[in-house]
Amino acid sequence: MQGRVTVKDVNESALVLENSKEGDVSTYLYGCSCHKQGSRIFSPTGSFNYTQVGVDTIDRKTLSYTSSMVGLDYRSSLIGMPAQDFVATTLKEGQLVPYCYLGQEINCSVKYGSIEFQGVNISAVTLRYYGPITSWMPLAVKGRGVYWNGTADYTFNFEMNTGY
Repeated sequence: MQGRVTVKDVNESALVLENSKEGDVSTYLYGCSCHKQGSRIFSPTGSFNYTQVGVDTIDRKTLSYTSSMVGLDYRSSLIGMPAQDFVATTLKEGQLVPYCYLGQEINCSVKYGSIEFQGVNISAVTLRYYGPITSWMPLAVKGRGVYWNGTADYTFNFEMNTGY
């Protein structure tokens, strides 16, 4: 998955971010015979590229969501949750930390390193999660969302000095 966050507005109390993600999804449907045969939306197995664009409003004091939209879907489950666009700058390498992603809390391991950003290597904090995931994601693919239950392999990078 590739992503880009753009600051759309900022004031004393709020930060408005546009979060654009693009990635690949592989589907493996099983269950009743109607799903095994596929449908107009998904085939029993296959892969596709998706795009997701969200607009989040974050309280600058608590760094938690006050509003969250993906496309036309309002995500009320995220209201009050910690914003996924920031991490604490006090994280220690090797520790496990909770992180909010796709509307749920996952425990990630912390690693220090560097990442390339606009042609420059910068110091980074990397959160890594590998494990079970159950989630629903509204996607801009054929006008549908996807509910999945499986294994996730996520890597999240943040600039070390600011946590962004």
